[in-house]
Amino acid sequence: MEAEELITQEVTVSTRVLVWGSGPVACCAALESAGLGHGVLLCSPEPDIKGNPHLWAQGDQVSQEREDLIAHVAGHGDIDVIAPCEILELAGSPGRYLVRLGKDDTRFEKEVGAIVLASEPALEPDFEGWGVPESNRVRSLSWFEDAIEGEIQEDLSKVVFLCGFTHHSNPFSQERAVRQALALASKDQSQVLFITEHFKVAHMGMERLTRQAREAGVLFVKMTETRPVLEAGDDKNRAGA
Repeated sequence: MEAEELITQEVTVSTRVLVWGSGPVACCAALESAGLGHGVLLCSPEPDIKGNPHLWAQGDQVSQEREDLIAHVAGHGDIDVIAPCEILELAGSPGRYLVRLGKDDTRFEKEVGAIVLASEPALEPDFEGWGVPESNRVRSLSWFEDAIEGEIQEDLSKVVFLCGFTHHSNPFSQERAVRQALALASKDQSQVLFITEHFKVAHMGMERLTRQAREAGVLFVKMTETRPVLEAGDDKNRAGA
């Protein structure tokens, strides 16, 4: 049996990379791709490429580094930012994709050789897991992070933060919650109670952060055998979840 002759064919490929997402991860992916000599389309589903600040480490230095990163991307000559936009259709194969994009009422097509998905995780409050609706007495952690920056009109004399119980707590979510408990205890004359299943103090900086919160007056309670029960009502304490 004679071997069949292999037929080779030259195929033109695109060196442009499409990065889908917003925030520091998408920005880093865009910069690294551009650093390898590729033209980059950074397409964000959000109105800008800043991303959700609640998802990333806090602090003045970190915030400044994030702003510098975004400014670097926005001013990079090899990175085109399209925001907000949608991926409407995708066809082709690696090396030669045809992507149909939509921005507002405009539709256009771009050819790219590779696609990097760098979208951010979604933050969803777990009111259903606690069996209570969101109200002016029960709030999400993201609400606290936004509200603590401005003027809070509601009574915060007694506040309870709940971390875990309906899902396995992780260092990231606990750090966010402890930071808000610390900020609240430092800013107002509030009684702040922090209830959790497990303390994630092995995470970098968490032991120091927890100690600062204790010194500011936050009372930490660990509950492993049972879990708190919430009841909806105007006379109940506020809970951060």
